[in-house]
Amino acid sequence: MHKLEAFIVSFNCLDLLSITLPRNLPELDSVIIITKEEDKETIDYCHSLQDSKISIFVTDAFTFDSAKFNKGLAIAQAFTVSKFRDYLITQDTDIILPKNFKRDFLALNPDIEKFYGIRRVNLDTKQDLDNLDSGVKRLEDFICYRGSGYGFMSIVNYNSTTYQKLLKEWNGFGYPFWVKEAREIDWIWR
Repeated sequence: MHKLEAFIVSFNCLDLLSITLPRNLPELDSVIIITKEEDKETIDYCHSLQDSKISIFVTDAFTFDSAKFNKGLAIAQAFTVSKFRDYLITQDTDIILPKNFKRDFLALNPDIEKFYGIRRVNLDTKQDLDNLDSGVKRLEDFICYRGSGYGFMSIVNYNSTTYQKLLKEWNGFGYPFWVKEAREIDWIWR
């Protein structure tokens, strides 16, 4: 059976991570939290969950070579420690995967040569999340219609010919690492 491994950049975002990570763990086989050594709160929080699915990848790549926020290099480095080398998911800290995400994704019999994403749903407040969970509001009340899989959440198979080609072209890094700020990296990856 395929494995889903998420790579989540979470630097000084514990307020969001503490909401999203517990909800996402049942849908994933492995989660690698990418952060900086200075973010002790995130590191301590992840350790406190005592879940074998969670690994912490500490890096100074975010500011390497005077970068503002080199999210790409941080993810590229973290990809090198993939446990399963199957489906690699990049997702922002604020993403909550839909219930039954893993079951539904794998039921699609995904093609390892394709890049996958999901439609973004914007929940701006904790009350929005509570309203969705309780059924007061529907998912359609929050959907953002700007496309799917752009940056905030994407899935690629490690064994795809495209990904293997990128590994060769990018000197062993399977994610665009040269852009020194996060703004453009998601579009380049897509």
